[in-house]
Amino acid sequence: MRWAEIANHNGDPLEFPTEPINAKKLQSLKKTDDWQIIDTPPGSAAEIQAAIDTADLVIVPTHPSPLDIDRVWPTLDTLTHKNAAVLLIGVHERRRLYQETRDVFEDQGIQTFASFVPEREDIKATFGTNPHELYTFDEICEEILGIEEMF
Repeated sequence: MRWAEIANHNGDPLEFPTEPINAKKLQSLKKTDDWQIIDTPPGSAAEIQAAIDTADLVIVPTHPSPLDIDRVWPTLDTLTHKNAAVLLIGVHERRRLYQETRDVFEDQGIQTFASFVPEREDIKATFGTNPHELYTFDEICEEILGIEEMF
């Protein structure tokens, strides 16, 4: 919500509606054919669990680093009843940790997006704006659409 508020205040509004939602409202959401993207804040356990319970697909973002990967395992353990996929973010494609991370997930049979979010200052600077440069996000969207067709 904060992102949308700042973008709106700066005269660069997002092209889609956003609204705050709590765990209780998430639990009462009706199934629809429409897309609903729920971005949860870190550390808000009730909202995170309600979003997981509501979701058709759970995307688990993580950096390709040992610390971040260590935190992914307990998250994935809670998602065994859901369709879930790891999305690598902050990626330097030619660095060793990126390939090692991919190998670890592949060896463990963890579904991982082929696309990733590159480490770019421009991406970090888009907070509070309506981003016009999509980088790899259009590819990620195509993958999500492909996954959704499998349900």
